[in-house]
Amino acid sequence: EVMLKHMRADEAVRIKYDSKYAQSSNYWKNSIGMNKCIDSIGLIRQKADYEERVRRFQTFTNYLKGKLDFDLMNQAAAQLLTVDDFKAFCKAGADVKTTLCDVTTAQWVKTGESSYYFEIAANRFLRNMVRAVVGTLVDVGRKRISLEQFDRILQGGTRSDAGESMPANGLFLWQVDY
Repeated sequence: EVMLKHMRADEAVRIKYDSKYAQSSNYWKNSIGMNKCIDSIGLIRQKADYEERVRRFQTFTNYLKGKLDFDLMNQAAAQLLTVDDFKAFCKAGADVKTTLCDVTTAQWVKTGESSYYFEIAANRFLRNMVRAVVGTLVDVGRKRISLEQFDRILQGGTRSDAGESMPANGLFLWQVDY
């Protein structure tokens, strides 16, 4: 009531009060509008999905930690360029007409002190092929499989001869060329 009395008595006080009230009102309306926008475009869900992908990638990265001989793994990866039949790395029971692929790049790339990623390029990939190749190369890096055994797997092994498939998290398609 006191403020109302002063507002009625002095036009300058009323204008200042209206201005302050309008700022508060606009802030509140803006806040409500932003919350509705965030809900409508699913921003919170997108953020949660992104955080889950990061968590899975970290889990995958931690899975690879330990004593891995990346030089040995790159020697094995180079052997992938010398063969064209990848049936040992194709998902068992996959409905494919052929298991022939032309791998043009296969290498572990160092990005930091103890940070690597696997890069592979080919004219096509079989179902589960990259995950199986990476899993088998990790076995080579852990010295569970020798280079000779890896070569035998390439030359005519079956899916059960190769290493376990790596989890899908942490693996992604980078580029498609035509």
